[in-house]
Amino acid sequence: MNNTILVTGATSDIALEFLNKIKNENNIVLAFYRNNKEKLELFKNDKIKIVPIYCDFNNIDNLSEIMESVSKEYQIDMVLHFAAAGVKNERFHKISVR
Repeated sequence: MNNTILVTGATSDIALEFLNKIKNENNIVLAFYRNNKEKLELFKNDKIKIVPIYCDFNNIDNLSEIMESVSKEYQIDMVLHFAAAGVKNERFHKISVR
């Protein structure tokens, strides 16, 4: 294996494009996802080793536990952060002003 790469937001479009570019390299990718785990299954027959890890960045206690566990098991060479905050669409006239 070449590198161990931690990718947050691994099921986002930009992260998936990155994974597609490196899928023929012998890397381990620790793929932090919150939704759409099935998108990571697209890479299971490639040289890249994807380790899907459910992670909700809104739960700081769980995040700390996950990072501690992952850092004990893997020597992380690179971190790519693609995670994004949840978005809720609202109409302007429905937003309360404080």
